[in-house]
Amino acid sequence: MSLEFRHVVLSRLYGLAWRLARPALRRNKRMADGWSRRLVPDDWARPADLWIQAASGGEAYLVNELVNALPPRPDGAILRILATTWTRQGLEVLQGIRAKLRDARPDLDIEVTLFPLDSPVGMYRAVRQVNPSAVVLLETELWPGLLFACVRRHIPVAIINGRMTPKSLKGYRWIDRLAPGFWQAVAPALVTATTRDDAARFARLFDFSEDDSRLHTVSNIKFDRAAQHAETACSTSQAHDELLRLLPDAAAHPIILLASVREEEEVLLEPVIRKIHEQNTEATVVIAPRHMHRVESWMQRIGQSNLSAVRRSDLTEDHPAMPGQIVIWDTFGELNALYALAGRVFVGGSLAPLGGQNILEPLAHGRVPLTGPYTNNFNWAMDDNGATLPGLVSAGMAVRCADANQLAARLLDSATDSPDVVRQRFLNWLEARRGGTKRCVDLLEKLLNKTS
Repeated sequence: MSLEFRHVVLSRLYGLAWRLARPALRRNKRMADGWSRRLVPDDWARPADLWIQAASGGEAYLVNELVNALPPRPDGAILRILATTWTRQGLEVLQGIRAKLRDARPDLDIEVTLFPLDSPVGMYRAVRQVNPSAVVLLETELWPGLLFACVRRHIPVAIINGRMTPKSLKGYRWIDRLAPGFWQAVAPALVTATTRDDAARFARLFDFSEDDSRLHTVSNIKFDRAAQHAETACSTSQAHDELLRLLPDAAAHPIILLASVREEEEVLLEPVIRKIHEQNTEATVVIAPRHMHRVESWMQRIGQSNLSAVRRSDLTEDHPAMPGQIVIWDTFGELNALYALAGRVFVGGSLAPLGGQNILEPLAHGRVPLTGPYTNNFNWAMDDNGATLPGLVSAGMAVRCADANQLAARLLDSATDSPDVVRQRFLNWLEARRGGTKRCVDLLEKLLNKTS
């Protein structure tokens, strides 16, 4: 279906909305970071064969799985890849992946930068600079400006590890009310959805038939990533040992980790922390905010509660945290080592209605995660998926708490199973769920071969 006149009008209105929003976006702390790069200057990016977009840190880790699984290029050829993300944390993850793969995969030339604002004019300029053979959007990254630009330049788009909630579907479909057939006109060349329900929602959005060759249901790439971590996790790793010297002896003083905590949960977790301290004055509570700009807010909040708090960056081997002290983790990239250290783990984004953060990562390190009631983003792993595939809750490998009071009580419980036992149970659980990465790469290779 060609882009009809009403779609062009919609594109111009969409561009106007971005222009009007620019002053407010410029004042946003997260958006202001790297602002000039988001406006697509002339040196924004080099030409690339493949452009991969990952929203933030969590999705950025999937770039490593996807790129590393690509088969070696034949005859000494180089595959040029542009990896983009919205956030500073995502950028740091991608830069780390590029550094790690530089020697391991000399056939890959990876460039990393921030994702542009999705204004149609700016995005067309970005697509023209990169001129990729294909664009990959990880999970749910449907940007009308980018999709318009790709259609105009006849560049196929692949949605990999695709997820779509009913709420997201409803939000996207309002565009079709303004310009009927819009999503059908910019439909991707490939969608690999992580569940049948997700696939059905993508089909509704893009008007795919049930047997459309562009739509596939594939196991979540995060299962492969978790399995790899569980197989290689080691409690005596260098990072583990370094952090161990900064915290009290975990055998004598329990370490309770509140991981990937979001801003909306701060007021809910404050009484949880007080309750933990009241019942065990020597427990060390480690708070790892999802976004580093919330560190100062946590320092102020804990100070107002008359509890002792310290930043991780202020700890040294000579001056480690004291038993009962609250540690605000202000260093990015150490969460996996923290999972291996903690006795009890809460995974944030779940106590407030935010969908939840990654509950697979602590399991890979032998820790059973506790969550709040809002785990929509990970219900595909938390809940049962047919009689032969029990979810993590049914399998006793995750605990969903109804509210903050229940969470506080469970955090104060002593862990029972050893990390090695939990890790092995998790690997057994993962066995039937692996293989999504290879399947996605095989499908992506077919798409690339069509365009070469």
